[in-house]
Amino acid sequence: MYSSRMRLWTIFNYLLVPFLCILSSLYVLFGNSRVEYNLMFLLPIVFLFCYELLLKRNLTNSFKVFSISYTSVSAIRYVLAPVLIVLAGRYDGRSLTTPSEDSFFLAFLLMIMELLVCSLLIWVLGKKLEKNKNKKKECTFSKRWVIYVSFIIITFSMILFKPELLSSFSFIRPNVEMLNYSDFEIFDQIVILFTNVSKNLVMLFILASFYKKYCSKKSLSWVFLSFVVIMINNLFYFGTNRFDFVLNIIASTIIFCYIYKDYWKITTIIMAVLCCIGFAMISQARNSYESLGNGDASYKMADLSQIYFGGPYNVAIAIEAAKAFPEGRNISTALYDCTRSVIGLNVLVRKIDDVKLTDYYFNKRIFNNGQNTQIIPMIGEGYYLFGIILAPLLDVMFIFIAYLLTKKKDEWSLEIEFFFILSLVRLGFINCQSATIQLDDLSFNLFVPLALFFVNRFICVGSVKDISEVKK
Repeated sequence: MYSSRMRLWTIFNYLLVPFLCILSSLYVLFGNSRVEYNLMFLLPIVFLFCYELLLKRNLTNSFKVFSISYTSVSAIRYVLAPVLIVLAGRYDGRSLTTPSEDSFFLAFLLMIMELLVCSLLIWVLGKKLEKNKNKKKECTFSKRWVIYVSFIIITFSMILFKPELLSSFSFIRPNVEMLNYSDFEIFDQIVILFTNVSKNLVMLFILASFYKKYCSKKSLSWVFLSFVVIMINNLFYFGTNRFDFVLNIIASTIIFCYIYKDYWKITTIIMAVLCCIGFAMISQARNSYESLGNGDASYKMADLSQIYFGGPYNVAIAIEAAKAFPEGRNISTALYDCTRSVIGLNVLVRKIDDVKLTDYYFNKRIFNNGQNTQIIPMIGEGYYLFGIILAPLLDVMFIFIAYLLTKKKDEWSLEIEFFFILSLVRLGFINCQSATIQLDDLSFNLFVPLALFFVNRFICVGSVKDISEVKK
């Protein structure tokens, strides 16, 4: 079985990936009809170079959670999206004014530089993690849950004061009248945040209990019940953000497969199907294609690839925003980008009126009004704030954060590893999201769980360090 798996991995790396990248490049080279997109055929080739020499080495080592996410997103952005753009002829975007040819030229250079810098850094940090692999500790759930249980009780008490907030969550079918997290008052945001963390802690607590019973009795019923628990947790979710829904499934599946290693195949298949169904249902609830008129499927997909994966059109718009609104290119805007959405800091800075987010200038270049619905790609944000040489600086910062989380993920207990995995997968989207969005997700996913973990570890010294201790 191992040799068969290795053969498939070899075929994938040395035949399928090169074939698809070269095919994409040739299709774009000969099918492109717009002069400003003349350099787009280079994107699949650069991805192939980075994948074969740098990225694929980290898909099976200690850095794999982040690396798989980053590589998958990059494959869509650099290989699939160019094909969709040419296939659908979707060369334009949402802006009323098309970026200049020079802006497109610089956009492609920035995208290439971003991928090269990020891939090299991921390779270096991946080697560093592998060098310290012998220091990795086997871990499992914490032995005592006093603080976690107390937090769940506090959350339940808060919900009793405002039970109507439970209607902001969905179960199976998405709530089409859902509000955004930012639309709630501060106390309501706290209750929603606590509820979101508590539901995951309940899942993890039950998993820990069922796993202990499984270790003592070796009954498959405990495996089945554990699977039911993670299914229910994944089907109860907040908001209509498709990526949040998918990330929760990925994290819970990884934790489940970690403790029940013999059942990872069937679990992964079922969860993948659940991902697709849930993604489609939430997309339908959001009416994602409403603004695209009667365009066909390829047109819609090409448009969404530009928006959600930071396509060259949106990077070019960011470059033009830097020219149109130079007043925002300063340290104040950079600091505001990095604090405006961070839990705790956002309370202090949200009332500042004379400083705007980079996203504000990006959207102003697109719509020329107060509409603020598009997210600036990170390389575009880096260019706007720091210029061409330091444009990848924000990407570099988040890759280092992913490295630090990976180091600690392998040392701490599984309940905190779940929340780390959520953040690591999300960090893989750095190419196509702004620093503001990434920091928002990091603080939302990690702030409360980390605080609980440290308090719990301080009060209840002696968390389980080895999985064999659970089996005794």
